[in-house]
Amino acid sequence: MKVTFSWLIYTCLIFGVGVFCDKQLGKRQTVTSCTVNPEDVFNCSNGLCIESTAICDGRADCADGSDETSKLCSKQICPKYAYRCKYGACVDKSAKCDGKKDCADGSDENLPECRSINTQNPNGPSKCLEDQYKCKSGQCIDETSTCDGTRDCRDGSDETLALCEKVRCQKYTFRCNYGACVSKESKCDGIRQCADGSDEEKCPGSNTTPVPTTLKPTTTPVNEQTADTNTKYLLFYFSYMNKIRIVFRL
Repeated sequence: MKVTFSWLIYTCLIFGVGVFCDKQLGKRQTVTSCTVNPEDVFNCSNGLCIESTAICDGRADCADGSDETSKLCSKQICPKYAYRCKYGACVDKSAKCDGKKDCADGSDENLPECRSINTQNPNGPSKCLEDQYKCKSGQCIDETSTCDGTRDCRDGSDETLALCEKVRCQKYTFRCNYGACVSKESKCDGIRQCADGSDEEKCPGSNTTPVPTTLKPTTTPVNEQTADTNTKYLLFYFSYMNKIRIVFRL
């Protein structure tokens, strides 16, 4: 692929500005080398060129990342001293799980062993990713998981007064006694949201005992039913006796 030179490209090369300027334009990327040494360069999809030695090395030198793709790098063979990225690029073997993304796709830091390396070797040197917090035990958790009311570190070191006392909580949050921030609605909702349970302290309790509602019986009580029955028998008895007296008189 040959680069068609124009005043726009010259502007980019001379002044460092222009619509064709590569955001990551560095020492290894030039435009003139596309025609001067075509065998020693790689043509990026955007028309710019980089040195052929810069492809599939874990670093996207082309602004469009076309030098670090699975299509280009999948057939590349990495030496024994290198680590092979998921898409095929080769980086230094020590780059794996070192807390820094050396592969363009970050596959050197997304391995299961990168997350558990600290617990597997707690006495050895360990590093967490840039966006992670290192617990005192060596465990790595998301940095956003600190001082949120939930103990994510097995040793609870992400929810301590020493770590959280200087945290500033927003107006729409509730500040736990040790400094963590939880939802404002968590206060006195019956569920412990703060690691120390301070969101459920000094909550107004109910001082009145509910008065049970007594419903009126829909049927006549048994004692009343018995009284009614006895009355009926007595009335029947007296009525019957009166009839007998009348018969005898006749």
